[in-house]
Amino acid sequence: MAVAYPIVENNAFLCYYKTKYTFSRRMKHTHKHFLVAPLFAALVLATVITPAFEVQSLTASVLQGEYVVGRNDQLLSFPDSVRLLAAKDTTISMNKEQLFLVQGTALIYGKSLVHIHTGSADIEGLHGGFSVTSDANSLTIVALTTPVLVTIGRQRTMVPAGRQWKTPVQYLPGMDEGLSQWLAARRTHPLPVSFLAEQLVRLHTLSDMSDTLAAVSMAQEQQQVFAQLQAALGSITTLHELVRSIDVQSDILNTPSFAGHLAALLPVASAPAQKELIAVLSRQSDFWLLASFHADFYDTAWLQPASLAAHREDEFLRLIFFPEADAFRKESAPSVHARFESDLQYFLQADNAPAAMTQLFTTVLQEAVDSLHARGYPYREALYNKDIVQLSSGYLPEEEHTVAPEVQEESVPSAGAVSAASSSVPVCAPKKSSAEQLAAVKTLLSQWNALLTVHTVISATNLSVISVQSVVIPSASSGDHLYNFDVDVSCGKVLRIQKEGVDQPYALTVEQFWAWAK
Repeated sequence: MAVAYPIVENNAFLCYYKTKYTFSRRMKHTHKHFLVAPLFAALVLATVITPAFEVQSLTASVLQGEYVVGRNDQLLSFPDSVRLLAAKDTTISMNKEQLFLVQGTALIYGKSLVHIHTGSADIEGLHGGFSVTSDANSLTIVALTTPVLVTIGRQRTMVPAGRQWKTPVQYLPGMDEGLSQWLAARRTHPLPVSFLAEQLVRLHTLSDMSDTLAAVSMAQEQQQVFAQLQAALGSITTLHELVRSIDVQSDILNTPSFAGHLAALLPVASAPAQKELIAVLSRQSDFWLLASFHADFYDTAWLQPASLAAHREDEFLRLIFFPEADAFRKESAPSVHARFESDLQYFLQADNAPAAMTQLFTTVLQEAVDSLHARGYPYREALYNKDIVQLSSGYLPEEEHTVAPEVQEESVPSAGAVSAASSSVPVCAPKKSSAEQLAAVKTLLSQWNALLTVHTVISATNLSVISVQSVVIPSASSGDHLYNFDVDVSCGKVLRIQKEGVDQPYALTVEQFWAWAK
């Protein structure tokens, strides 16, 4: 179980992902470049080999103080379907249902949000498995089938699935210590094929175990809301209304137990129901970040509004790691790449980002181009080449975005219509205070004859824009419609538009939006 392995470059995870999506019900397209032989053999072995491990179920009441694994690897079962394969001599402990890796190596699998702590780090995954090695001086994360979010102090990093990350000291520099140092401390590397194959076999053993322990309990009010959400999975209309009725600031949502129970419903939910659940869960920045990199949820998560709980560095983390993760997954939907471009544009414009930050994104984009070129993906290579050219021009125009077939509607403004009014670089006015921006947006809504509902929320976000949720705008031609969107007051833009729950692929000027909506 020891994780003594070299950091080397190879296509290991590309092989695994292609194997996964070849046989996945979510696979929409196939690709001629399959390199599946080594990992296909590993996956076959995983179905016929059941390694002999000592199995034990532990809870906080059973595990008092520290627990030291003996001379053999030991498989431990915890509440909420969390399983842990601990290497010999590994020390773990629990405190109030929180799992700690004191020292050693552990392979962790969970069917929902998965949390484990070390001496200085909080580590999270989502619907999948990952490995952690920790000692007094260093920390190593191996992301197998889930992205892994690592928080050390007030700093964070993301390890996309199929990558590994190691820090010689359990410390992460902040952006104020220099962007180059920030990125260098968070660099990840692909997994060696042989190591990945071995870990997938072990992970299969954990995922096949039956649940023997009850889930972590929730408060009575949480149980009632969860039961309502679970019962509404079969009715999208009911579920949508129920989701809208949950207050954004509700304490019900701000607990790990409730989020974990809700995330456990995602694999069994239909695609429309999954979208509604992700909308609720994305109000928590940790889930929002993890879902943005998870193979099963990223296409929905990227089209959600920015989490109100997210900080600017969370936005930066999401954007800077997107190209790296994108190179190791199935081809992204055009609408997802368009949202990445739009979010990157407004992130860089929000606080007049320094040239060093633009250069850092250019470097990351070029690395994605080189990787995609080597693997033979010309379409995505061209997309990132276009992004580099647009960054060098100082902005990312939106008129050339391709509309994904699954989101293209007759009511969506045409690319030509957007292009006619968007061909110049946006000129933004000096930034106003949050109070001034809120007042300006409320004036706009009044001019548009917008109707506020009991579910309407108008609030300032971390991206220097105003979020507008659940307003009704009457249309003379098509009747009343429910909208969610963000307004960039300084730049006169309406962003991340949802009409009747359907994501629209373009950002529009305020004038364009009103002309289209009315």
